[in-house]
Amino acid sequence: MINQIDHRNSFRYLQRTIAYVRRVFHRTQSPTRTLSPKELRDALVFIIKTIQGSEFAKEISALKQCKAVNSSSQLNTLAPFIDEQGVLRGGGRLEASTLPYDAKHPMVIPYNHSIVKLMFKMKHEENSHCAPQLLLSIMKQNFWPIKGKIMARNIVHSCVICSKAKPKLMDQLMGNLPTDRVTLTKPFFTTGVDYCGPIWINYKIRGKRPTKAYLAVFCCFATKAVHLEVVSDLTTEAFIAAIQRFITRRGRCQTIYSDNATNFVGARNQLQELQSTIYSENGKEKIIKTSSNKGIDFKFIPPRAPHFGGLWEAAVKSAKHLMI
Repeated sequence: MINQIDHRNSFRYLQRTIAYVRRVFHRTQSPTRTLSPKELRDALVFIIKTIQGSEFAKEISALKQCKAVNSSSQLNTLAPFIDEQGVLRGGGRLEASTLPYDAKHPMVIPYNHSIVKLMFKMKHEENSHCAPQLLLSIMKQNFWPIKGKIMARNIVHSCVICSKAKPKLMDQLMGNLPTDRVTLTKPFFTTGVDYCGPIWINYKIRGKRPTKAYLAVFCCFATKAVHLEVVSDLTTEAFIAAIQRFITRRGRCQTIYSDNATNFVGARNQLQELQSTIYSENGKEKIIKTSSNKGIDFKFIPPRAPHFGGLWEAAVKSAKHLMI
């Protein structure tokens, strides 16, 4: 019956038409032609009941006979029930909350029904042509649409105004990889380092409290291999010790990249002092052909540019995921 009404592709027009028809049918006297909120609410309930009666006839019949709905029904997981007005609503665990009744037990509406599409379209336009996720959230304040996510996405994608107003995103080309990323070298010959943590270390000693520590994540530029070192604190000495353990295990690297952390800046200064000692006149006599070209070149990425260190930041993310 509702589908035969000329709703002019507007749910508001359909709701007001049914409200006027109900006023005439019930012979309700009103001093003005303006519809009251109660009349509009009663018209909405009538529309929902009519839709539910045509789409969920088997479920409503089973609930009226105090039986459970069929296990293959779309409403099986919603704990449905029929309220005092005869509206099919979804159950839930929010009965003790202070939310409105429609939010605690929303009215169930079917998927891909023409009137339901008009309701989605109305809410989409009234809320400044909102996105699918916001549209679905607004609908769930009063209704529980079956496959609501799909319907909300279809309504937004079919909106002509949204299609015209959709900005064209810039598709920028990615820059070339640096030489250190594409040069075939041994693992960890060029390395990036960053801190991860803090983590807690528990000692197997009675009465010994857990201590806070960190992970130094070393990431190879050529192979993306990752080496982890436990660092006792954030001091420069602890970081130097971690680098020494890393070099002992993986071999001396040529270049180390890092961000501009304070402890890393201090480490660079100490490494420069170490290199100046190695390359002094006294040291050259002992390590002329073996150590003169094996110093560590410590480089920093530009300040406030963490995307320059995306390679080892991804390694930090993987390390955090594995430590959880």
